[in-house]
Amino acid sequence: MKKTLCLLFSFLFPFVCLAQSLKEALSYGLPVVVVNTVNGEEPTAERVVAPEGCLGKSIINATKVPGRLRIYYPGDTETPVFDTGEYTEGESGMTIKLRGNTSAMRAKNPFKVKLQKKADLMMRGDNNYNDKDWALIKPTGGTKYPCPIVAILGNKVTETLHVTDWIPACMNVNLIVNGNYRGFYQLTETVKRNEKCRINVDKETGYISEIDPYWWNEEVSVGSPLLNQSNHYRLTFKYPDSDNITDEQLEDFRVYLEKFDSSLMRGTYPLYIDVGSCARWLLAHQLLGTEDSAGSNVFIIRRDDQSMFEMGTLWDYDSLFRIQGRFTSVMSSHYFRYMLYVSPNKMLAREMVRIWTFEKGRILSEIETFYESLAASELAQAIDESTKADFNRWHQNSFDDMDTTIEKFRSWFPKKSEELDSLMITLNTIDGNITYTEEELDYMTGLLPYRQAMTDASKVIRAGHLYIIRDGKTYSIEGLFIPQE
Repeated sequence: MKKTLCLLFSFLFPFVCLAQSLKEALSYGLPVVVVNTVNGEEPTAERVVAPEGCLGKSIINATKVPGRLRIYYPGDTETPVFDTGEYTEGESGMTIKLRGNTSAMRAKNPFKVKLQKKADLMMRGDNNYNDKDWALIKPTGGTKYPCPIVAILGNKVTETLHVTDWIPACMNVNLIVNGNYRGFYQLTETVKRNEKCRINVDKETGYISEIDPYWWNEEVSVGSPLLNQSNHYRLTFKYPDSDNITDEQLEDFRVYLEKFDSSLMRGTYPLYIDVGSCARWLLAHQLLGTEDSAGSNVFIIRRDDQSMFEMGTLWDYDSLFRIQGRFTSVMSSHYFRYMLYVSPNKMLAREMVRIWTFEKGRILSEIETFYESLAASELAQAIDESTKADFNRWHQNSFDDMDTTIEKFRSWFPKKSEELDSLMITLNTIDGNITYTEEELDYMTGLLPYRQAMTDASKVIRAGHLYIIRDGKTYSIEGLFIPQE
């Protein structure tokens, strides 16, 4: 059972708080989010620690506090660019609550914001972006690498690697709650189903799951024979919500997961997971030098009952820029360890090598263009001013200024490129002896509906792998083009 450490309390606010005017906060150069709760109530929660044999600390019973949210842009303290209006349940206003696990226990807390009426807090001028769920999170790294923009950069690397088709939109802001300056934050979209603007999965048969070390603090979770070798991880759900998921949906997910599990040791995992998305997800972490494999969220998506698993966006960038000269820990964690080092099928290793070999020039160029453009922008100065104010507020984590940060990027990414050139050589790309079951052979040669464009292709098995030959070109079973020597 989970262990409660203390009674209900507020993590957030010491008795002496730093008052700061909207005018002063806007002078730093970033938008300012202003939250006023009903009667000035503060969000609270209870701390819990994991059951014996499990990982982590977290919170339970986080209160949803109603209130009003407004966003102001620099230069105008009178007219907000966005206003939820006063709180009326189901009509206007919003609720705010603590979010996160260990991060929720620090003096400066992350928040979840739920609007009563859908809207786009990024104000992109398109109603398709409207949603109720948003978050205010820490956009900065830790003391080992005091980078003030890890979240901005992490999202850019995820985008540049083409890991997935949705990466959360975000903007850096300063936050004032109940007249009290709370610091430098990132206002961001959250990981959820929204077929118009976030993750598009089928309403009835789609899933957004997470390999979750905090599964013990969730209402619903699904075990995996391989993950269950320890009690550290199970899969939890971002969609369907634990309050709404049916027994039939859970059983469908469990059956598919068991097939995927058993395929890892046989080497037939490319039937059940998009190898290309795994390769790009791992390369993104490698470029970023991620240290933490437990706290760096691992989202796995299944679009519908005719689709394979695929990797979702990266999230939680607190441990970036720490690993040099070797593979990051996520390479040998979770299912990736089996795909890379245990399974006789080395397709994942080959895909990592192929992507890096053919795309590294584009990847590095796009990342460089991003940070050089940032260096020359007014945003860099606004971030500097905001991180100074944040430090004055909390007296925690003194971050590099943006000039120092950009100089580190100029050194980091060329060195990581050289490292990856060497590390890719060490990946074992020799196929083992793979035997498909009759069910899997039928599954492969039948080709699922979303692969209909390939149905007029010839199918051949070479060295235990199914390849598709179409128009003189060779593809893997995921439809990935394989350049020939």
